[in-house]
Amino acid sequence: MSFIYIPEMPTAIVLDIERRRNIAREVQAETERRRSRTGPTVRARVTAWIDRHRSVLEAPSQPGPRPRPRPRISTHF
Repeated sequence: MSFIYIPEMPTAIVLDIERRRNIAREVQAETERRRSRTGPTVRARVTAWIDRHRSVLEAPSQPGPRPRPRPRISTHF
């Protein structure tokens, strides 16, 4: 346990800070575990999706029909 002793700081606060640090460390470890578990499979799925849609993704965009110009509303009477 690594903390600096401050005489006027109650022990309860010191222990609470230490407990919070431990919880944060556990959350971080769990996050890392989940990330390593999902990492490669998700990446593989995304890569497969990109490969399947590559022709569409890389095709030059075709100019579509041009939108009709809006009729100008006259504000001058």
